[in-house]
Amino acid sequence: MKRLVEDWVYGGVLAGLTLCVVAIGLAARLETAEFAVFLLIPIYMLHQYEEHAEDRFRLFVNKMLGGGRRCLPASMSL
Repeated sequence: MKRLVEDWVYGGVLAGLTLCVVAIGLAARLETAEFAVFLLIPIYMLHQYEEHAEDRFRLFVNKMLGGGRRCLPASMSL
């Protein structure tokens, strides 16, 4: 469970890619608006990877808001 919590972003990108593949099969069955809403889920998952991989989000917040001080901890314990 610890690894899943610490490395959630990598599982999210795999889930996002899987949902993109599923979307190909759903494209003919869903209305345009339904399909667009469905696509928001995997797109958001891929965005989370882009933002959080290699600890980019935490480092950015600490640099910009904290002036280099630690605002966000390196990891959160459950």
